[in-house]
Formats: sequence, C-alpha cells, structure tokens
Amino acid sequence: MLSLLDNLREQSDFEFGKPWRLTDRQISVVVPLIRKTGTESRGYVLLEEVKDRVKIEDTGSIDSLKMSGIDKPVLARSGLVLEGIGTQNRSIAYSKVIIPQAVVEVPVHCVHASHPIRTGARMAVSEISVPTKVALASMITGLGGGGGQHSVWDAARSYSEDARTLIAGRSPEGETSLRTESDNLIRSVRTLTEFSKTVNEVISKMPVDLKGQVGIAVIDVDGAVGLEMFDHPDSWLAASKAVARKYGDVLAKEGKAAASIFQLNANAVTDVLKGFLACAHERKERVLDENARARTIAFETKDVVGERALLDGNEIYVVAARRSPEMSGQYA
Repeated sequence: MLSLLDNLREQSDFEFGKPWRLTDRQISVVVPLIRKTGTESRGYVLLEEVKDRVKIEDTGSIDSLKMSGIDKPVLARSGLVLEGIGTQNRSIAYSKVIIPQAVVEVPVHCVHASHPIRTGARMAVSEISVPTKVALASMITGLGGGGGQHSVWDAARSYSEDARTLIAGRSPEGETSLRTESDNLIRSVRTLTEFSKTVNEVISKMPVDLKGQVGIAVIDVDGAVGLEMFDHPDSWLAASKAVARKYGDVLAKEGKAAASIFQLNANAVTDVLKGFLACAHERKERVLDENARARTIAFETKDVVGERALLDGNEIYVVAARRSPEMSGQYA
C-alpha cells in the first residue's frame, strides 16, 4: 500500500488543488490537497474532537503528560498545543495514536520556558498548532538531532521575534506583549493573530474547507516549506484552523518575486511539490511509538523531515517540512 506522500506524488487517490495566496504582495502560496476517491467512516478521531471528554494532567515531568477517559482510538497529532491551567504550556512532541485504555502518557515539549510546573494540574486542548519553526525543531529532536528541549525553546523565542517584526509600527501594545513574554508561544501566536490584519486575513481566507480536502502544502521562494495531510476529510476539518494558524506568519510575508510560481502558475507549483515529494520518497525512517494497533514513524532525507502515523496498518496522517539550512548537516 502506498504511503500518503507517495500516493499524492503519483496522484492516485489525491491531487493538488488550485494554488492560493492572499494578494500578489505575498511571497508564499498554499495548495489545497484533495482526496479524489470516496472514503469510509474513520476508525479514529482527533484529540481536538474529544477535548471535552479526555482528561489531561501534568505529570510533573517536563516531557510527558497523562491522558485518561479515552474510549476510542485518538490521534494526538504532533505540534498540537496544550494549555496549562496553572502549569506550563506544552506541545505534543510527536504524533501518537492512543488506543482505549485507562491512562496513557503522551510525549510533550514545553513551550513556555519561564512558567513553573505544577504536578496534577489540568491541561486544555488549545486552538493552536506550533508554528513551522517550532515544529521543525521538534521533529529534528524526534530524529535524535538538534538540541532537544532547548531547540524548541529557542525556536519559540525566534517565532516571537518574527511576530514582532510583522506587527512593528502597527501595534505598540502587541510589540510590548511579545517582548515582555517572548518565551510564551501561545501568547505569541494569539498576539500576532490579534494585531496583524494580514495574518488574520490569511487564516480566515485560506482555502481549508473544499470538497474532499485532506490537507495543505505551502510553498515560498525557496520551494516547498512543508505539508500536512490526513487520510480523511473529516480529520482535516477538525485540524484545519489550527494548521492554518501554523503557517499564518509564513503566508503573510511580503516581498518581490518574479518567478512563475508567484504568478500562480499551476504547472510550476506542481513541479515544486512533486520535487519535494520525490525527495521525501528517498527517506530513512525511525519508529517513535508503537503499540498493538498503531505506529508513529519519523523520517528524514537530506532536505526533508517528517513523521507518519498509522492505525491498523493504514496511514492516517503525515506531516513533512523542509530542513532549515542550519540543520542540513545533521542528516547522516
């Protein structure tokens, strides 16, 4: 059975939708990923869909949380941010398909370095997926590279600096908020969304609810930034708003580019994405999590990193991202 990425590359069950960007000033575009064939009902749900029925508690350890109340297979996807109630905010370190059981521990990264941990504190599922910089740092860590938790903290602070640049001169209040608590990723994402009209428009107008849509890919002047997709449109619908926020800062950036891709040339866009997918095909893989019914597999090439989640032998989710230049030497 083809993986989701290979299936997309061969255009068997999936295809690229019409490229979109907010205005001709933006230097990045988003491409909807569409399922062409029909789908059966899912054998799982996303954590976002059952957030009011699942109990999440702080274990007192920076790298794990405890979940209970799960009565069906649940995909807790990488990068989903969990908001601490009197404790540190965390993001899910790598995707995990949780099979119904009493209690399970989920791997996480801290995304609010200066906040203390409170054992037993409750956590809530937020509306946020970590932005691309933080997601990349997290995925590199999952592959055994990078600086671990410190890389995630550094990426969160870097995102805050980028957010300040995007709203510079437009909102002194927003700039102050980002400066005074630059390590609080949830605040940074919410502040940027609140005070940047462009980011807000990108998130609200991005095509995320097309018929058969199962994900998106994002392209900038250097090629494919990354993509995120599911096997089923219902899964995408549950995650789509958070994924839109994930790429909001990338898709809001402005500049000048004469390349055909930025004239929304569909053939040029297709060539870029097929090149990215061809690179991802020649991947090395590493199992991150496994149980009787599910597996999570990290993968990498010299240019791409990502992960795949499988349930009962079927791939249900994949996320892939372009390596940043400073991380290119870590591939072996």
